[in-house]
Amino acid sequence: MRSPLDLLLFAPRRAMRLADDVARFADAAVRTAEAAEGIGGDINRITDDVESARRELETLREAVEGVQLKVTGVRSSTQQLPDNTARMADSFDRSNDELQALRQEMRPMIKQVDETADSIASLEAEFSEVAEPLEDEARSRLAG
Repeated sequence: MRSPLDLLLFAPRRAMRLADDVARFADAAVRTAEAAEGIGGDINRITDDVESARRELETLREAVEGVQLKVTGVRSSTQQLPDNTARMADSFDRSNDELQALRQEMRPMIKQVDETADSIASLEAEFSEVAEPLEDEARSRLAG
């Protein structure tokens, strides 16, 4: 059994334990408040970081949209290239065909021009043979 002193000290011991428990609760509350303040600061930094990341993502989105517009413009320009090059190739082919046809037409004409030039040179030589003696005689008659 318990002694009468134990019974007498029972209530004050309980009160001391209760006071110790309340003090521990108070310390825990203080530490919890301090931790909450620290978490609040962390949350504020995280919020600032998230906002900064949002702004950067918005800037990137706008840049990507600009690049997409440029790519679309380049794509529409390059889609026309095969048609343009095909038309140019056809035009060059027609021009080459026309030049070849002109060469074929001109060859006989060039041959005739060469023959005519040879004929004129021959006539000039014959004329010189006939004209030189007559020229000498005309000079001597005019001089005398």
